[in-house]
Amino acid sequence: MKIKKYKIKNFRKLKDLEILFQDSINTIVGPNGVGKSTILDGLRILKSIAFPSFENEGVQTLQNMGLIMPHNSNVLLSGIIGDSNSSCELSIEIEISKDELDLLKKNISQFTVMQLQNRQGRLGQGNINFLGYLSSDEGKAKLEEIKRNTLSALEKMESNRILSVNLTFNYSEEIKVNGGFEQEALSFLMQNVPYSKTLFSTFPPDRHFPTGDTNVQLGHADISQQVHSYSINPHLKFQRFKTSLISEMMLSENGFDSIKEEFTSVFNALLPGKSLSGIKLEQFTGRLSILIKEELSNSIYDIDFLSSGEKGILLTTFLLRRTLAQGGIALLDEPELHLNPAVCRNIIPFLKNEISLSNNIQIIMTSHSGEILTSTKEDSDLRLLHLIDSNTITQIYNRDKDEAQQALKMLGIDASDILFNKGILYLEGTTDEEYIPELFKKEIDGFKIRSLGGRTEIEKEIARLQEADKSNTLDGYHIFILDNDNKPTTLTSSDSVKIIQWDRYSIENYLLNIDLLYDIVKKNCRANTPTNRADFSREIKALAMNQLSSIVVLENYSKFFPESVSISKKIFKEKSLQDIAKDLLEKLKLKIDEFKQITINDWESEFIKKIEAIKTETMQDWEINWIKRCRGKELLTSIYTHYNFKKDFKSFIIEIIREMRENKAEDLGILQNKLKEALPK
Repeated sequence: MKIKKYKIKNFRKLKDLEILFQDSINTIVGPNGVGKSTILDGLRILKSIAFPSFENEGVQTLQNMGLIMPHNSNVLLSGIIGDSNSSCELSIEIEISKDELDLLKKNISQFTVMQLQNRQGRLGQGNINFLGYLSSDEGKAKLEEIKRNTLSALEKMESNRILSVNLTFNYSEEIKVNGGFEQEALSFLMQNVPYSKTLFSTFPPDRHFPTGDTNVQLGHADISQQVHSYSINPHLKFQRFKTSLISEMMLSENGFDSIKEEFTSVFNALLPGKSLSGIKLEQFTGRLSILIKEELSNSIYDIDFLSSGEKGILLTTFLLRRTLAQGGIALLDEPELHLNPAVCRNIIPFLKNEISLSNNIQIIMTSHSGEILTSTKEDSDLRLLHLIDSNTITQIYNRDKDEAQQALKMLGIDASDILFNKGILYLEGTTDEEYIPELFKKEIDGFKIRSLGGRTEIEKEIARLQEADKSNTLDGYHIFILDNDNKPTTLTSSDSVKIIQWDRYSIENYLLNIDLLYDIVKKNCRANTPTNRADFSREIKALAMNQLSSIVVLENYSKFFPESVSISKKIFKEKSLQDIAKDLLEKLKLKIDEFKQITINDWESEFIKKIEAIKTETMQDWEINWIKRCRGKELLTSIYTHYNFKKDFKSFIIEIIREMRENKAEDLGILQNKLKEALPK
């Protein structure tokens, strides 16, 4: 069986999603906290209640998920329903195989008895009253009617083997399942496998392995735990680590050799250099050890001493191969947990070839691994799903490199940055990244921060991204924060590419709160201690005014030099070498004439005179707006040096930000509001 479609409405934080699954491997990625694991929880709840593998599976699953109140056994609907004013719906469409359809036909008698049981509300086929009812004329007639209807329904399924089931939770009716025959057919198939196999299994991310000696129970005593470990209480999988291996060895025809072969395939593909050495019962302590051999050092040690990541992937893959029945469904939540990238790169190929293809297993998994993301994306047989928010999940295709992807590459962004974060926050320069998280703690939660270089190249890449945004070929949400630098940008925001440019020279200018700076300097300085706030304000302004000459020169010096020689491509078009040389010579003569017009003796005095005039004109604005116009970081550095601070410079900046937050400074609010305007609504 394979899940084809899965709909979620109002389940916890997920509002309205429709997900189409591939028959093989489906990897769900997205930012932390967006609801990836919630998707798997919904499947687990839906399966256990709507088509259980055995009696009371739904109740026991909800208990283990903490969704049943211990004092009255009522379902804790607040842990299921998101908006209490609406119902929660979990719907599924499952396609069963031709073999599974044939199995239903072959076991029609058992199947119809199970349906009659369900409809009579009687427990257990061995129930005396129910057996008596089956012998009665009414029971026989009812059973025959169900059989006719079932055969008719099975006949129709020859052309369409899709079974649909809907589970609803609300505060008035609590729980309601709509599925009828289709629900019963799925439940019968789930129950028609031996206890050592399952058609549905969940693998949680939090894997707790008991170390040391553990109680190993075999046979009937362990059956309940094994069955519960599939989905009711999946954490038992890891607590039964050694028990599972010993039990499998006892049940396998080839015993140890069969298990060793399984381990070898896992070790070779994912954990090379290791092998299963044997099983040992220590003579004096009675400790049961499963021995692992390290090929390189030839050392042998207990499986307990593998890392948690190694034990996790080893047991997960082992149980996927050993306990999933043909055509089964497996839910894997972050299988890469505690594993290094080198191992993660091989997980998808192994799951595909050794589990999904070989045993016809459908895998639905979540991941935070860039390697797993890339492996899924690059394989057209697999499906990569991006959960963007509570209403949006979309398939990611392995598209050819386009303009947008090239631009993102130039900005140092890859697919995992986009899919594992709410968005990307780009900063001009390389220093803001150190304290942006302090300025915008809550606002940028879930965003990746990327520091960039100079403005010109950034603006080129922004333009490319916005073109892709207009044509709906851009993935992710992108916010660019640009300093002012007295150079206003002409760029404007698009739907998914937002532009923020500060009204002041740089972000540091918003930190020039004189009152707060006075308190911080007074507390931390080791020289030139300010005597009062008025003197301190004059000193800071004087330090800022020291920048004016250099700023005016930098902004105006080009006016006093001839323009550089620029050459258009047209000069080379369809011309001989001689003609090109003549044109270039003419350009060069013009530049020589421009330089000849410069009077060397007078140039210096003329330069100073004209710069002083510009400086005087600029001074009028600076007298009022020096906090906005000066180079903020340079001024903060001058303050730090002038007053000989006890702390390092970064700590000085962080203290300013924290004081601004504590005192609810207006300038901090201006910064935060500017960012909020660009954040996704």
